[in-house]
Amino acid sequence: MEEKCFIHIHLPRTAGTTIRNLLVPKFLEQCFPDQVYLIDIGPEYGCLHGSFEQFKTLPLSTREQIRFVAGHVDMSILEYVPNPYAFTIMRDPVERALSDYWYCYHASENPAYLNARTLSPIAFIEGGWSQTRNGQARYLSGVVFDPDAVVSDDEMIERSKKALLRIDYVGLYEHLAEACNELCAIANLSPLGTIDLHLNSATRKLAVTAPELAAIRACNPVDQILYDIARHRWYEKAPPSSL
Repeated sequence: MEEKCFIHIHLPRTAGTTIRNLLVPKFLEQCFPDQVYLIDIGPEYGCLHGSFEQFKTLPLSTREQIRFVAGHVDMSILEYVPNPYAFTIMRDPVERALSDYWYCYHASENPAYLNARTLSPIAFIEGGWSQTRNGQARYLSGVVFDPDAVVSDDEMIERSKKALLRIDYVGLYEHLAEACNELCAIANLSPLGTIDLHLNSATRKLAVTAPELAAIRACNPVDQILYDIARHRWYEKAPPSSL
């Protein structure tokens, strides 16, 4: 049976670094570092790394051997490996938006750092800084990878739904340990076992009132629709084609 290439469609602020640090060592128990490709990450673990454009120019014989790809990348990557198995993790839109704010607040190299330092979390999110407004949908739909794209919320919903149909496994941030163990089982990797990830709640870093939570959710209507689909898939373990 042809081995699958597991591709992590990494959405911002959904524990992508944690997932990579859990799964890459597991893959390296069974394959060589040149069978793992990290997009715009690294060097790490001695693995191949580079841009998506560089990945696309790799010889087919090289791409056929790759077992795991991770990074912020659009769905077209599925066309560049022979037997892809795509997975992603989705997060509650309010938690994710607030996490994005706090990331920018502490990351001085981030373009939105000064905005995060001078604006309240709500003003930062309402202003659309970083990826605080429909950030998951912007990545799934591919809008974020095309700076000139102007699309309506309805079009972004449709594009993102089509993307989710192509993603084999959708986990939830709040069940990350379980999702990572399930992915290890699917990939025939050794189990992670019991892991304590110490995932933080972004809403607890600063008291956020009920009206403020409602305002943040109102800034993320497309993400909320997609998150509800992800929750259905997770709790019902429904295949993509049934949604």
